[in-house]
Amino acid sequence: MNKFLLLGLFLCFSCVFAYAEHKDMRKENPHEIRVGITEDIFLQSIEMPVGVYGEGVDVNDGYHITGNIEHSYHATGHLFMEYQYRFNHWFGLGAHLDMRGGMWKERKVDYCQWENNSYTINRYTVRMSFMPTVRFTYFNGKTVSLYASLGVGPHFHFKETKLQAIYPAADLCWFGMSMGKKHWFCDMELGITPLPYMVDRLVRLGIGYRF
Repeated sequence: MNKFLLLGLFLCFSCVFAYAEHKDMRKENPHEIRVGITEDIFLQSIEMPVGVYGEGVDVNDGYHITGNIEHSYHATGHLFMEYQYRFNHWFGLGAHLDMRGGMWKERKVDYCQWENNSYTINRYTVRMSFMPTVRFTYFNGKTVSLYASLGVGPHFHFKETKLQAIYPAADLCWFGMSMGKKHWFCDMELGITPLPYMVDRLVRLGIGYRF
């Protein structure tokens, strides 16, 4: 995921050499859709399995060991989709869908000197937020446009197929930079998602289409 973020950052800055959308062009193409990826360093740090846990019992004629071994953890990063309707050159209203998966293997250990009943299970979690958003574009230049946005909505946490909890979600983009002309564009954002991720989603990269 980190390599993808670096590549996306390079492509976004490459787009600086293309002229950004002029504010008058928004009247012709008020709709905007985009997809992107966001880092999840904080969430990985709290979700990553701790490793090995269990117990061993010595008996008179042998031993019996049980426990779990969790390993091979990896995550998708935050993948998002967003739609915006731009009412004018400074105000937009839309909806933001963010999804993120974490996967690992869990080995169930249960063996003694006579038999081994160990097996491995694939574990995963899915986190999803749906947030209506507002966006304020405060600068329209020849090469870039700058904006900030705010989103609030519900967050759903699934473990395998079971819904574990529903939390409130809030997202703040305090610095957004959009680059590109006519229909296609890319953007980079700096922000924070205080609910429910605390300090996740600090850097976001996206690509989109206006029509």
